[in-house]
Amino acid sequence: EAPLADACGGMGTLAAEKLKLDEQETRTMGYGGLSSMLASFITNPFAGALLGLESAQGGTTGVMVYFWTLFPSLLASAVATVVFVGLSGSFMGVLFCFPDYVPVVKDLIMAIPFSLVGGVAGVLFMLMFKWLRKLMQPMKRHVVWRGLIGGLGMGIIGVLLPLTLFSGEEQTGELVQQAAEIGVVMLIMLALAKLFSTSLLLATGWKGGYIFPIMFAGVALGMAGHLLFPDTPVAVTVAATLAGALVASLKAPLFAALFTLSLVQAETAPVVAVAVLISAFLVALLGMREARAQAQAQAESKNIEIS
Repeated sequence: EAPLADACGGMGTLAAEKLKLDEQETRTMGYGGLSSMLASFITNPFAGALLGLESAQGGTTGVMVYFWTLFPSLLASAVATVVFVGLSGSFMGVLFCFPDYVPVVKDLIMAIPFSLVGGVAGVLFMLMFKWLRKLMQPMKRHVVWRGLIGGLGMGIIGVLLPLTLFSGEEQTGELVQQAAEIGVVMLIMLALAKLFSTSLLLATGWKGGYIFPIMFAGVALGMAGHLLFPDTPVAVTVAATLAGALVASLKAPLFAALFTLSLVQAETAPVVAVAVLISAFLVALLGMREARAQAQAQAESKNIEIS
């Protein structure tokens, strides 16, 4: 999805340059291009617009964020969805077919630990990516060697665990169908290996996105959770871990909820809502803790300089 995002967002900024638009208008055109790609990707005009809105946090504030981000993105997404459906002839259906599910209150409680598992997985992915990118910083100018390290690492992991190869969209379907044969331990190993290999490839300069790899890891952990707790419906375990992982990695709760509901049945919406809330709270808590630690470190360094 990353090359498509770059291409579509780039076409928006290119059009803005040709039209000699200002910085704010150029940003709006870029968001419009990105939103239209995501909308056609899952045939839902709200997905791209919501991601654009959440990505604009910290930039334009208040009512203006609607005029410069949400409304243009929503219009672009609506047009893109209609054009895509007209060309392909169909909307995107539910990707994973789980047994029929009727939500009950108990499932909302069970969603909490599973969403925490997904949230921890998402946080772990971002920490691995940050650490590997820092580790590769001295090789920033050595593009070939850096890429070779990433390719070699992915090759080794791919030989040992073939399901971790490629984006993960098709391989995730295999996880769902063969979870019992794969087993709990191997499902967890596949999730961790996918997170590590994706962060390694991105840190070493390979082009790509991490929505589908996160989806793969979230589903793997959700299937493992169902095998451990078979009384909990598989739709609940997968929806909760998947939504939790997406929120923690993308920092976009509304998009994560909408994307998750495009993959699993709509009856899991209450579970997804709880999972999004819990994972967002986890990310916020860890963020405040990190900010507090940084502030304390800065204060201590100032005290040392003064003394």
